[in-house]
Amino acid sequence: MGKWLTVEEKFELVMKHRRCPSLSQTKLARWAQTAFNLSRAPLTNTVKQILQSAPEIEEKQRLGITKRGRDVASPELEVALKSFVDACEADGVRLSRKLLAQKARQILAGLPEDTRPKMALSVGWMTNFMARHGLRFRQFRRRRGETDSADAVGQEGQSRNVSEVTDQLALARSTAGRQADPTGEATASRRRYASVRGPGSATVEQRTVLITGGNRGIGLAFVKHYILEGWNVIATVRDVDKAEDVRMRRLGPWKVVPLDISEKQSIAVAARALEGVPIDLLINNAGVCENHNLEDTTSEDCVRQFEVNALGPLLMTRALLANLRLAVSARGSAFVAQITSRMGSVADNSSGGAYGYRASKGALNVFTKSLAIDLAPQNIGCLLLHPGNVNTAHGNFTGAVEPEETVAGMARIIACVRVEDPLQMRHFGKGDVIDW
Repeated sequence: MGKWLTVEEKFELVMKHRRCPSLSQTKLARWAQTAFNLSRAPLTNTVKQILQSAPEIEEKQRLGITKRGRDVASPELEVALKSFVDACEADGVRLSRKLLAQKARQILAGLPEDTRPKMALSVGWMTNFMARHGLRFRQFRRRRGETDSADAVGQEGQSRNVSEVTDQLALARSTAGRQADPTGEATASRRRYASVRGPGSATVEQRTVLITGGNRGIGLAFVKHYILEGWNVIATVRDVDKAEDVRMRRLGPWKVVPLDISEKQSIAVAARALEGVPIDLLINNAGVCENHNLEDTTSEDCVRQFEVNALGPLLMTRALLANLRLAVSARGSAFVAQITSRMGSVADNSSGGAYGYRASKGALNVFTKSLAIDLAPQNIGCLLLHPGNVNTAHGNFTGAVEPEETVAGMARIIACVRVEDPLQMRHFGKGDVIDW
């Protein structure tokens, strides 16, 4: 039954069916192909079987069994050990394989004898556990030159006793996986690391996002998302008096700024209006799509799409560099997210056509590569995000993915990005890398 889909993907398909019960199994299959970046759509019979197995899938999702091909021998151990890992990560405790194995044995010993599984807790079991939950090996290796110590250091470099933490973390506090830092160097390193994390990781100060094309489609969904997240939202629109823009303003964005991304003068005026405003995240979303074939492509439509889709985001980023630098000074980092398309990929082009649109998005990718290189020393990171085939006017409302779905996925990617991450085109669904 859909063995090439993960439990998490099956769960999302079930949830999509419940949100949109009118969708046929064929349309659900097409949605799954887009949402999960699959090479082909699942069979309708596969979709049917997944929907029929919804209770079983939901139970696995609840237990955290979300990966494929790695069976769980003891759900009780799985849930308890994952909770331990989450608690350690939240408290800044650095783990090791040895520590996890000790904790696993401790959990097993506490299970009733009649239900306690016979498990060797081998290296293979540990590898599978880490793979099921997306844990990386580097998170569990001790660094070269570390020495054993029973002392523990808090997030701000202060010593802490075992009695100050929960019983669940006591083992981690007294294990060499977490080391004393008498010089304060590790604390300083953590602060430097935190300073270049994605904008979604901030909790101390309210952050500011600017979204171009914020009056409809993906842009409007971004506005809604970040308002709900508590950000200061600046939305740009071409005409603030249009009815659809008035509706957007009722959402209560912090600022609404007139902007025609294809006009240099309009960009300059918008930048002056925002002088002195720190911008933590710039989302260059505004775009145009004219899907012309070989026979009817003109130089005019190619130039127009280049100006809007490629040159506009470049000039907008340059115009707001001072604002991005203010955010870096205040909070350590800032980011520029470009809403691109896999149609701009040379490697992924298997259908041809759309000459002007493909070329403009390809140019945006090239511009962003140079931006990423030039801005990284200033702690300004760049992202390339593929939103999928979205059900908006941009695609004549024929898309398989709703704006809210793609924005939720892209926002997750933005929240996890680091300035030092290599620039790659990311699929909105799972953050998969798309060749470009």
